[in-house]
Amino acid sequence: MEIATGIASVFPYFPVIGGLFDLLTRMDLAPRKGHRRCSAWLRWTNFQALKEGLIEMRNAIVVGAVSIFSVLMLSGCVTPTNADKTVEMRVGETRHLTAYRGNSCGAGAPSYSEIVGRLPKSSIVKYSDGGLSSRVSRDCGKRVPTRAVNGTAIATGSEGHRYQSGTVAIVVK
Repeated sequence: MEIATGIASVFPYFPVIGGLFDLLTRMDLAPRKGHRRCSAWLRWTNFQALKEGLIEMRNAIVVGAVSIFSVLMLSGCVTPTNADKTVEMRVGETRHLTAYRGNSCGAGAPSYSEIVGRLPKSSIVKYSDGGLSSRVSRDCGKRVPTRAVNGTAIATGSEGHRYQSGTVAIVVK
């Protein structure tokens, strides 16, 4: 019993393993007066404790799996296959990446200094002002004035980013 408790304390971040050892330490497997040794293993209380422990472990596994799945779905993993747009370029080349509109549908195009803080960090492109432009906004349902954002490739690789206009995969060769 002390060994199982010691092992369980080694695994505080593994609820399944820790839960199993905790379950084993809570089970009373000692033979009772008038019982044979092998019948102690089959006592109803031990079966109930095992059943409850297994249900707890199953619930922990399900909650953990759902949590991991949710984090992956919400993390916005953008790849060239699931991005709204893919931009390919060579190192040193500058291409249009996206365009940002004002905070409301009736607002004018924002300045580059207003949107530069909203751009995601990138290790393969350097952002620059692309000037005034316009695009059809999904949120507004019409063409709106925007500020274009260009990217100059500075290193090879690929990244995916979520911008106001949608997701863009950037591939630098």
